[in-house]
Formats: sequence, C-alpha cells, structure tokens
Amino acid sequence: MYQRVLTAIHANLIGSSLAAIALLGIAGLGYATVSANHRASAMTAERDGAVAELQQLQASAGQLSQIETKIGSARVEYGRVVQAWSDAKDRLASTQQSLGQMAKRQEQALDRVNQTGSIKPSEPPKRPAR
Repeated sequence: MYQRVLTAIHANLIGSSLAAIALLGIAGLGYATVSANHRASAMTAERDGAVAELQQLQASAGQLSQIETKIGSARVEYGRVVQAWSDAKDRLASTQQSLGQMAKRQEQALDRVNQTGSIKPSEPPKRPAR
C-alpha cells in the first residue's frame, strides 16, 4: 500500500508539475502577445513620425524650389540692371566727351571774338553733288 501511495503522490506531482508548466507556458504566451502588441504600437508611432517628417521635408523641398526660382529671376534682373547701368555709364562718358568738345569749341570761338572783335561767319555746309 505504501507503494500505491507513493505512486499516487508521484502521479499527483507529475500532474501538478505538468499543470504548472502549462500555466507558465500560457503566461509566457500572454506576455509575448502583450509585448508584441507594445512593440507594434511603438513601431506604428515611429512610422507615423517618419511619415510626418517626410511630409515636412517634401514641403520644405517645395519651398526650396520656389526660392531657387526666385533667386534665378533675381539673377536675371540683376544682369539687366548691371547692363542698364553699364549702358548709362557709357552714355554719360559719351555725353561728357561731347560736352568737353562743345566747351572747347566755345572757348575757341570766344578766343577768336576776343582777338578779332567780331565773329567770323562760318562757311555754309557743303552739299554733295547730285
């Protein structure tokens, strides 16, 4: 009988051990599921953050493209202004030269008047033969 009791105790211990192992397995599965759900939500949040950052970068790229277009237009306009300034500078130099020549002719005419006391009539322009 002692043997039967020992066998029954062993059977109960084995059964209890198997039940405990099964419970630990179920608990481990539950923990793994909860952990996987937590990781999935963390990955979803990370993905959402990356998508938002991508959208922001795309918007910035669009703004950068607009700024580059404006800079290109400004460069063209600057080129026009520089050309106009150069043309005006050339016209000014030409006008100053013409004024210098006129002043010189006027001075020469005044010298002739002072020397002769009168203005010598100028010769009429010569017309080309027809």
